[in-house]
Amino acid sequence: LEFRRVLFRSDFRHQVIAEIVADRPGYLLEIDGRAIGYAKIELGAGRKKMEDCLDLEVGIQQVARVGEELTEGQAVFRILSPGTVASEKRERAIRLLQDAFRIGTVEPQPQPLIRQVLVE
Repeated sequence: LEFRRVLFRSDFRHQVIAEIVADRPGYLLEIDGRAIGYAKIELGAGRKKMEDCLDLEVGIQQVARVGEELTEGQAVFRILSPGTVASEKRERAIRLLQDAFRIGTVEPQPQPLIRQVLVE
């Protein structure tokens, strides 16, 4: 809990270094968490190898929620950093995030929070 409080203090001076936006209007149908994880690795917030160092100040902010109606150009993700990220890493992360969500024309039905109880 103490570690979490330190990481998410409001005095970090993060800048939005990229916004990934909807390319058309519609409903946000799904988000690929694995693609987001790979994008974080590209930015330095995750590891490819155990000995890789983590950059705890770089992050990805999910702005839109699944089921939300989007307009063209509305932000879905933001890449945040207090400094600069190498352009080739930033571009790879942007490409991954652009492919990490799907927009459709039909509003999705809400999914139950509990699908099945395993213990009787």
